[in-house]
Amino acid sequence: MRLNILLVFLSLFLTLFTLEFFLILIDYGRPHLSRWDMDGGVRHFESQSGYYVKESKQLITINSQGIRVPSDKKNYQYFLKKPSDTFRILIFGDSMAEGLQVTFYERFSHVMETELNNCKYKPKDKVEVINFALSGTGQARQFEMQQGFAKNYETDIILAVAHSNDPRNNYSKLEPGVFYPYWTLENGNINIDTSFRSNKVFLKKLKYSNLRMKIVNQSRVLQLLTQGYEVYLKNKRIKSQKNYYKELYGKSTPYWLTQDWNEAWKIFLAGFKMWSDKLAKDNIPLYVSSSFFNDHFIPDNYWEKNFGNKKKNFDDLMKFESEKAGYKYLPVWNYMGKRPKELREFFSIHSYEQRSVLTGKRVKEVGEDLNENEYVKNSTGHYNSIGHREWGLKMAQELCKVLEEDKLNLEN
Repeated sequence: MRLNILLVFLSLFLTLFTLEFFLILIDYGRPHLSRWDMDGGVRHFESQSGYYVKESKQLITINSQGIRVPSDKKNYQYFLKKPSDTFRILIFGDSMAEGLQVTFYERFSHVMETELNNCKYKPKDKVEVINFALSGTGQARQFEMQQGFAKNYETDIILAVAHSNDPRNNYSKLEPGVFYPYWTLENGNINIDTSFRSNKVFLKKLKYSNLRMKIVNQSRVLQLLTQGYEVYLKNKRIKSQKNYYKELYGKSTPYWLTQDWNEAWKIFLAGFKMWSDKLAKDNIPLYVSSSFFNDHFIPDNYWEKNFGNKKKNFDDLMKFESEKAGYKYLPVWNYMGKRPKELREFFSIHSYEQRSVLTGKRVKEVGEDLNENEYVKNSTGHYNSIGHREWGLKMAQELCKVLEEDKLNLEN
């Protein structure tokens, strides 16, 4: 009897060992790249490396500081105190700015850093860009991340990259959740809700779920076993949110068409002013830019009140708001948005044409069917390497203009 039990355990061990070896051999790796965190609810998982495969297969490497670094320099460290010859920029944004779909060197922040080092108006000998962007975060979470662990990194500029779904991310009524910070508006001022930090379930996740993910990250077999569960949880969240909107509004409605979008929009705009005012106390300027912001996300009543019958334009809007609130805006969306053919064919990870080549047959476009094909379902419109290059070049160009203006103002 004992011998049989021993043989069963030995067989199981050999099977798991063989499977682990096979997965290593085929270079399989699906580790958790983010973890629960007390500051913004989530952050990148320190000292992890593995593949992101939802839209393109990219090896992602997070160093011991919790910052993405080149996969060929996995031990690279950023100084907390910036070198005296360095002008440093910290970037905060969501999945567009995080850029898991491209390599570190293809990402807009690296392109931007390279170009800014060629800007003759740069204030120091060297420009360094550190990208703290994280999927699914709006400014409410990004602000807590910046004021939390990222505040340890001395900087000259904070650059917040806005995306069209950020107003939803900041407002709990449109994106209900328990384990994130949210903003509300009281008498025109931002009220910060960080009550999740004392939530008993969150505190357990902080301790036990992070430990579980750390253990899973050590084994390819465990990563394989949990991959299906992660997909299940994601689909459950999507279904839950759809049902939530249906219950709240009586029908399934896009979040930007709900009656609460106007309030979310006011919070979105007021949040940048609050963030700017907070940074001003440390003599750090806030810069804001965008990655993607279609006109239909701008509320009609807001636009008509401030711009009348003029055609909607996010860059014009943010220039107007930044001048009122005291931060600087780098206009890039007009440039990116006026290239519809290239946006369609190159900027999305798998364009319709690319997906057809990959599958060997015509693939229905997203507007025809969201769920029929794997590539359609997985392509969520993030920029590919071409998009990141164009975006990074334009961001650097606009910031170099500001640096030129600052230099001329100092000389005068």
